[in-house]
Amino acid sequence: HMARANMASGFEFTSYWMRIFARAGIDAGEAEASLNRFLISVLGRRRALEIQVHPERAIPILPSHLNKLNDYCRRRTQRVPVQYILGKWSFHGIALKMCPPVFIPRPETEGLVDIVLSHINHREDEVRHVLDIGCGTGAICLSLASSTSKVHYTAIDRSPLSVKLTQENSSQLGLSERVSCYLAEATSDGLKCSEPDLNMCLYDVIVSNPPYIATQDSSTIEPEILKHEDHTALFAGPDGLDVVRSILRLSRRLLRVGGHLFLEVGLSQPPLIRAMLTAKEHSHLFELVAVHPDFTLR
Repeated sequence: HMARANMASGFEFTSYWMRIFARAGIDAGEAEASLNRFLISVLGRRRALEIQVHPERAIPILPSHLNKLNDYCRRRTQRVPVQYILGKWSFHGIALKMCPPVFIPRPETEGLVDIVLSHINHREDEVRHVLDIGCGTGAICLSLASSTSKVHYTAIDRSPLSVKLTQENSSQLGLSERVSCYLAEATSDGLKCSEPDLNMCLYDVIVSNPPYIATQDSSTIEPEILKHEDHTALFAGPDGLDVVRSILRLSRRLLRVGGHLFLEVGLSQPPLIRAMLTAKEHSHLFELVAVHPDFTLR
């Protein structure tokens, strides 16, 4: 509820909700960023900026706009992520529809996309087919597809909702011809998919931002993430590397000789993965090319 029914200036609106957010335990910087996103979304960038820069002007907010803004803010106090509230978010320059509980793409994953893009651009004639494991909203495969013209992308996810969302985002961006998305699970024995048989294909590049949080670390995760995002997209066993292990085994079958695997993993995990790759099982098949400290390992 609002303190006063007639509260309608931008300044009053922001001051009111900053207090409520503080009481809900949302830190001031985060609260301000959320309010700013909401104002831009409902009122447009110019109006939102005016409200921020000129609190003394008592810029009025229309009742219909105010209702929407209050609704957004109420959901935010329940720790619903801004991306879910707005229902859309931009990633690597493309607009993506967001839908709970599908994993929200993080800004650092844009770094992974840049690394893969530069790889594709350097080997233009070699890379024809890319596999994205655990596509979620489609952030990785769709930002790659929108920046490349000759490559075909196969995206898989084990969540039907993720597959639907990637397909929606793909057609919204006009990329459906080059991006195929399937309900499938990456297992050590291959891709489990009712149809088509995705294991008959060899890929030049496999990319994934798999779940990599250790199960026991769940207590350290923000409530926004824990309460609202799909846990299978976050957690992967006691050391957080269960899915990575499956992807490594799977890549031995599905990656062509000379192909590359790009993974985003946790900060402490590259040494563990290095050890996995030197184990007998993988040593003659994989070579660790580089570790990029900004969360990316390839």
